[in-house]
Amino acid sequence: MSVIVSPVTAKELPAALAALESADRSDLLDLWGNLIGSPAPKNLSAPFMRRALAFELQCQAHGGSEA
Repeated sequence: MSVIVSPVTAKELPAALAALESADRSDLLDLWGNLIGSPAPKNLSAPFMRRALAFELQCQAHGGSEA
């Protein structure tokens, strides 16, 4: 997976979202810890983590609410 550095700017957002699509579960768990600041709950599916992480990245890029 491409490295997603937090915070993501609006210009970097499309590449970050594309990287989420190819990320495996291990990458998603690592990114969750980096973005959210705590480990992901154990039973979250990879598709759910992708949606939640995409939301968080969009909030960071556009100044939305924090997780």
